[in-house]
Amino acid sequence: MKLLLVSALASLAVIASAALAAEHRDAAVHVGQQAPAEGQIQLIGMEVMDQAGRVIGDITNVLIDDHGRVHGVIVRHGAVLGVGGEETAIPFDQVRLPPPGPDVLEVRRRALLDLTEGELAELPVYEGYE
Repeated sequence: MKLLLVSALASLAVIASAALAAEHRDAAVHVGQQAPAEGQIQLIGMEVMDQAGRVIGDITNVLIDDHGRVHGVIVRHGAVLGVGGEETAIPFDQVRLPPPGPDVLEVRRRALLDLTEGELAELPVYEGYE
């Protein structure tokens, strides 16, 4: 009975790890890839909206740690016709992203912040490595 239980648990572990590996592999980036694939989101260049659905900026960069984990995004705001504006760092846990995948409509590929354009403008300017 114990041998049967151990065998069943081992089989379940193999199946679960294979499923996780397949899920992880689906989101892998391939050399020469031309667009985000299923399970991926391209952050840089993504428009940012406020709660009212108004576009208030766009993501210009991503802040990662030395392990590759994303901790924040840099949002450019206040630009006129894409020129000028200021950049502000936003913690990644305050950015709501659209669902990943190529089937998401272009209009829905926008990040959402719980900030208004005015609140965003009042935050400190991100200066980077200057």
